[in-house]
Amino acid sequence: MMKILAAVVFALLGYWLITWVLEQFGGKRPVEPQGGSGEYHNAGAAPPPQDRAREAVQQYCRELEIDLPFTQAQLRDAYRRKMSEYHPDKVATLGKELQDLAETKSKAINVAYEQLSPLARG
Repeated sequence: MMKILAAVVFALLGYWLITWVLEQFGGKRPVEPQGGSGEYHNAGAAPPPQDRAREAVQQYCRELEIDLPFTQAQLRDAYRRKMSEYHPDKVATLGKELQDLAETKSKAINVAYEQLSPLARG
């Protein structure tokens, strides 16, 4: 009987603790400063369009492993280097999972190259 009573008490305490933690940390996210402007925004809100565009460019740069600013030659070299790793023809003899990964990565590399091409210098 004591074991059942102890289990019920611990279950209720666990439920109360989890509910309290979710109320404290699960509802609103803390307010974070917005990049250098001194303004604050709710971290749960969607970022402004220019921030989303900047994040997309940074993601494309990470995909090609290239730093901003870059030249057309640097972009082309990064594209060729990444495609040499993930080109679907290179993994045609490997397993289906690796072929699917290579296809997905090569598509992402192509999108990154297309999006970054207009931003390349000279």
